[in-house]
Amino acid sequence: MDCESVKQELYVYLDREQLTVFRRRQITRHLDRCRNCSDLKEFQEMWRTVVATRSQDPVPEALRRRIDDLLTSALDEEPGTH
Repeated sequence: MDCESVKQELYVYLDREQLTVFRRRQITRHLDRCRNCSDLKEFQEMWRTVVATRSQDPVPEALRRRIDDLLTSALDEEPGTH
């Protein structure tokens, strides 16, 4: 397995989706041997943690109202909704 193949399947691998046991083993083996791909995997794992953690921060009420107003305006302007 080469680096390009691992990079193409890294997100599926990290999401634990639709990979055969054989394919997961191939990727794992490559990650164990390739420092560049291993570093990319570690970065993606850290990034996902940061995003998951930060996405739980409360949204300020003023921003929430502004988004609600924009969505309401967009729906009011949508053809066929009157």
